[in-house]
Amino acid sequence: MKKLAFSLLALAASAQMTLASTVLLDVDFQDGTLGGAVVSGTGVGRTVSVVDESTTPADPFGTTGNKSLAIIHESGSTGGAATARWDLSEQVTEAEVTFSFYAVKDSNDYTTPNGIVYLYRGSTIAMRIKFENGVITLGGATTDGGAYGVINISAPLAPNQAYDVKIAITDGRSFSVHIDDVLLSETGTGQSTFYLAPGISYVNRVTLANASSASTKSFVAFDDLKVTAIPEPSSVAMLTLAAGVGGLAFRRVIAKK
Repeated sequence: MKKLAFSLLALAASAQMTLASTVLLDVDFQDGTLGGAVVSGTGVGRTVSVVDESTTPADPFGTTGNKSLAIIHESGSTGGAATARWDLSEQVTEAEVTFSFYAVKDSNDYTTPNGIVYLYRGSTIAMRIKFENGVITLGGATTDGGAYGVINISAPLAPNQAYDVKIAITDGRSFSVHIDDVLLSETGTGQSTFYLAPGISYVNRVTLANASSASTKSFVAFDDLKVTAIPEPSSVAMLTLAAGVGGLAFRRVIAKK
């Protein structure tokens, strides 16, 4: 019986380690590479590259020694929206996607910053957050199973400033977005929990993009991209039960000594 009790406790401990949050993607660009990203949409005047304080243009985040991902469209550029894409090793239903974002804007050069972050299931868009010239919109549904569309967000986004963004996905369906720890809500309704596109139950791809038109100059930068898978509540509940059974068995053995 004592051997069984210790086995149960060991099983519970092993399950707890297995159910810890798992980092599926962690790219800070400090090694000068794109961290295995697949790049597309580049052409004349459209680039996806790592920048630092010595490059032109320079890393806009401004910390000495920092490197970040810059997606730049020059006026008159050709090609589609320049993007960097990472495919995850798992299909995630409970996850946090975090990154830093910076939109460069000045009156003489990069006048219309237009950055987009997409989450996909395969090649199907699950949701997106768009930062366009100081305005934030989401792509998603306002009801579970509702139509995918544009959700206007009340919070503005000032250019030439770094922001920390978090997208939290739960149950493979709902999501919320924080910027600098402030929960975003829909203009007019105050709704802050939204839903992935109909038929989506997980995500397994992250894409960063600059979607400005060929007639405008746009410079957006991203840094510290991270995707963390969170244990589902049902799995945590099973772990708690296993730990409880193991602990109960162990106490019974002690009581019988």
